[in-house]
Amino acid sequence: MNEIFLIMTSLAKLGAPLLLALLLLPASVLAQPAPTGTEDTTRQRSLEDTVRIGVSPRPWYDTLTVTKPRYAYASPLERLALAAFTAISIPVGLSIGVTTLLPPSITVMQEDGVLRSGVAFSTGIGFGGDTSKTIFFPDFRLQLEGAYFFTRVPQPVMRAGLLVDYPAASIHSRDFAWFGLAGGGGISTDFSTISPYAEGWVGLMNPMGIRFLTLFPMHHYGLRGRVGYNTTTGSMWYELSLTATSTFW
Repeated sequence: MNEIFLIMTSLAKLGAPLLLALLLLPASVLAQPAPTGTEDTTRQRSLEDTVRIGVSPRPWYDTLTVTKPRYAYASPLERLALAAFTAISIPVGLSIGVTTLLPPSITVMQEDGVLRSGVAFSTGIGFGGDTSKTIFFPDFRLQLEGAYFFTRVPQPVMRAGLLVDYPAASIHSRDFAWFGLAGGGGISTDFSTISPYAEGWVGLMNPMGIRFLTLFPMHHYGLRGRVGYNTTTGSMWYELSLTATSTFW
């Protein structure tokens, strides 16, 4: 018992100076300094920049070498070929786009016993139809046409007609092309006379709902006949066309 007491007394004598030294140390030595507001803002901003850019602030690789475009390595012959392809593809693409939106028609009109040839461009808007189907036909279409006759005076003629389509039979395994009929009537004017007319058409058509070139918009290709009456001169006129028209929905 006396031995245990002596050991505890010895430990107390050794620990007392160490405890006294810890108590005498200044608080600044023991405490960890807190970061200032500026350091917090700088660190947070650096972290946000790293996350937004997606790479470390100092990448190990050469950015210019890694991102150098393929065109920079092309030979003069390859660059010439690319320039030629661009020069050809742009006008061809524009021509296809304009032809798809405003397809041309060749027309011949007999008026006052004289045959007059011309060219026409026609587009329109479709109405009705079962739009719940992937492929459908509108119930009606309003067609607007601008024609230019080479030997007629005046030469430009504007027409607007309301037509009804009848798709008779599909000639394509996926119903992309149909044989059909159309009929209706409209008004024609050369800005000096007005002529109501009746119209009939027969040919090939593609339905609505097909969203790739050149089956959008809806098109009609075939033969069109018109019979009109000039209300100013009191004479009849007849027209036969090899026609192409577009119809939007």
